[in-house]
Amino acid sequence: IIGVEKGHENTNFNSKGRRIFVPLGRNGNSAHCDINLTEGSFEVTDYNCLDSDGEAAFTLPDPDPGANDGYLVYSVWARALGKPGGKADMSACYDDAYGTWCWADELQLKLSAHGNNNKFVDASRELLTVCACKTYEAGVCTRWKEEALFSTSYDYFWHYENEGLRLAQLRFYPGHTYTASGDIATECRQVHGSDIY
Repeated sequence: IIGVEKGHENTNFNSKGRRIFVPLGRNGNSAHCDINLTEGSFEVTDYNCLDSDGEAAFTLPDPDPGANDGYLVYSVWARALGKPGGKADMSACYDDAYGTWCWADELQLKLSAHGNNNKFVDASRELLTVCACKTYEAGVCTRWKEEALFSTSYDYFWHYENEGLRLAQLRFYPGHTYTASGDIATECRQVHGSDIY
């Protein structure tokens, strides 16, 4: 995920579907990109979050196929690169009939560049699961469940909020590192329209 200045001309012809360009932002003034997620083979299907729709797109396999029991069959690891000071927050989100819901606070992936020694961290929970509202009463959520992407027919996306981070890398590996925990306390936030930004 490459952060670039507004007006930057970019192409993805030589990346073999592996790069997404997002607005750079700066410290104290974030820029955002929504990366729409659909089920399929690992592939960037819209690399340009700098155009008029402000969105990119990525396909990835169902992380919890079969029994839908929260057992993730692959993991995602992330790291930030670049000059110290750049940072970004990344949240797994979805839309339903009641609004948009995202991981928040400590369950956002927080990326920060420290120089040349940034290490990959396991971001499977933050990026492969969502906090889903399973019971509404009078429009208010009364039961939350952590579940994997694609467990329900929602519109899923990653919300990327950038404050000067030039480069974030994601790597996907086969094998289990996390199991979604089922019912949870209220740990996600509901956002409406531009309030997410």
